[in-house]
Amino acid sequence: GRVTGYQMIFEGRDERTIEARADVFGSPESAREMLRFAEREARLAGIRGLRRARAGIGAEGWVFYVHSSRESYVYWRYRSVWAALGGRGLAKEQALALARVQQRRMVTALG
Repeated sequence: GRVTGYQMIFEGRDERTIEARADVFGSPESAREMLRFAEREARLAGIRGLRRARAGIGAEGWVFYVHSSRESYVYWRYRSVWAALGGRGLAKEQALALARVQQRRMVTALG
């Protein structure tokens, strides 16, 4: 049910990377299923010290983070869009702040 989308990766001179992605689906139900899939995969990844919390972004979303490595990923859904943002060297609060910027752009684009 994916219609279109984009993915960008920003690599710093150090070990820091930021990945941003947004996918538009044909229906909110398809975007919700993608969110469930991403959440399930994150939990099954076996990353040591991984924690999960509600993201408070869009219609529903999660933030996965590891304090010790400053690694964070935010997955959320807004209408028929599923989005993700995160990376290495990125604290939970930084990832959430960047995800909120992306969410505002999604709201503007969808009207």
